[in-house]
Amino acid sequence: MFKRIFAIASTGFKEGIRERILYLLLLFALLMMFASYGLAALSMGEYIKITQDVGLASIMIFGVLIAIFMGASIIYKDIEQKTIYTILTTPIKRSEYLVGRFLGLASLVFVVTIFMTIIFFAILFSFNRNVYYSQWTIRTIFIGDIILAIVYSYLAMLIVIAISIFFSTFTSPIVASIITFFVYIIGNGLDTIKSLVDKVNSQAAKALLKIIYYILPNFSNLNLRDLAIYGIVPSAQHLVLLVVYTVIYIVIMLMLSAVVFNKKEMR
Repeated sequence: MFKRIFAIASTGFKEGIRERILYLLLLFALLMMFASYGLAALSMGEYIKITQDVGLASIMIFGVLIAIFMGASIIYKDIEQKTIYTILTTPIKRSEYLVGRFLGLASLVFVVTIFMTIIFFAILFSFNRNVYYSQWTIRTIFIGDIILAIVYSYLAMLIVIAISIFFSTFTSPIVASIITFFVYIIGNGLDTIKSLVDKVNSQAAKALLKIIYYILPNFSNLNLRDLAIYGIVPSAQHLVLLVVYTVIYIVIMLMLSAVVFNKKEMR
């Protein structure tokens, strides 16, 4: 089983590397990072925080966009190119195929995230080299916080990949991308939705808000960008719970994807 899943994941990774949209989004991410030079120059002594904020935001935003657009088109492309028929004629289950596709895209997004992180730190060190060299101990602490923020941004990307794959099992790539995008946007504002529950008078509206709050992933919990910029580290228990939450959500989405995909008729 693991060999079959690894083979699908490896193939998916190699196919993803050849996608033009990957390099287009990556280019925009790099341009946004370099734009932090100008933004930092306009700030009043907050150039370190500006550079960090823009860099972390770039990694998160474009990592999520890559996860959305590529995850939403995986199954569709395999069906259109008829490669899925060849895959499924081999002794491989559809659930294994989905897990392999998920791991392949997760690996690709991981490599892209590492690449953007390297560029981000290169910009950070180059632009603020005098501060880093004179206050190395203090800045090392902040670097650890920033890496932690990037790690948890990647966990959010993994959830996005799982969601996009789920919608791709029964909708077109465009529809799957749009739905996943709105799920991500709403998931970043679940704290606001929770606060609205006590303010609305309609019981139906309260029930709907509660359903949205408990069903959609809470991406705001995985966003440690603001904490990292100010050197604030959440408790170890909180960080572990976020990892567990991410794993559970991904497993549930892949299980739902497998249920839908097993019932899908290939034509």
